[in-house]
Amino acid sequence: MSEILKTVQDRLRREEVARDLEAGNRYNEDFKYFDFHRDRLNYLFSLGEKYFFPGAKFLDIGSLFGYVGLGYKIIGYESCGLDLEKYVSQFTPRFQDWGIVNRACDLAQDPIPFAAAEFDLVLASEVLEHFRFHPARFFQEAARVTKPGGRLIITTPNLVRLNNVFKIILGKSLNWDIADSYWDGAHAREFTAAEIVTLAVQSGWDKEKVAYRNFSYPNLSWPIKVFNYLGGWFFPTRRGNLIIILKKT
Repeated sequence: MSEILKTVQDRLRREEVARDLEAGNRYNEDFKYFDFHRDRLNYLFSLGEKYFFPGAKFLDIGSLFGYVGLGYKIIGYESCGLDLEKYVSQFTPRFQDWGIVNRACDLAQDPIPFAAAEFDLVLASEVLEHFRFHPARFFQEAARVTKPGGRLIITTPNLVRLNNVFKIILGKSLNWDIADSYWDGAHAREFTAAEIVTLAVQSGWDKEKVAYRNFSYPNLSWPIKVFNYLGGWFFPTRRGNLIIILKKT
């Protein structure tokens, strides 16, 4: 566990939200999310440390519970967040306590409510797959609020990951289970790396890096973990998640 992840975890435990969790109220899902995404959060904090410089300003698109924004603030960024109104209003006290500006926006129809060329680093982690609109609009808006030379980091499920390949072989659908409700957490569409890079370049971004990674999730059984490890070793472009780093021209 990195020092940044440990600091975020300790901060959460010290605050009232931890007592709320013990009481079994609405924050229960909050901490389940933190534990489930621990490996991904740790990775995102390592990227934040890599690209940090004094005075850098950061925007977390899909800020939700605020873990990433807090971690980047601890690193030293001026940290801001963006999410749907229902999530922003739910966690307003937390973001105020942490000194993080968190604004509401429906990216399907609204411009990002920050000034042009305001941010040095913009992050959209596990967000793109939830859009129910063409993502070109998102890349254009992200470019507008990013400074020249600034970066956009995307993490999202890899459409052509190994388990999806096997689903096709077995004749199964790659889409969200049709028997389940299409709630906010449902994946509307997953992408290949080439698709994301194509959209980004059309919106004024340069490709800096494309990487493939299997994030470690606690609900995975040991056989699946071994399968992912060996499969990722032999077929690295079939790992579970895409990490795409773009630079504004």
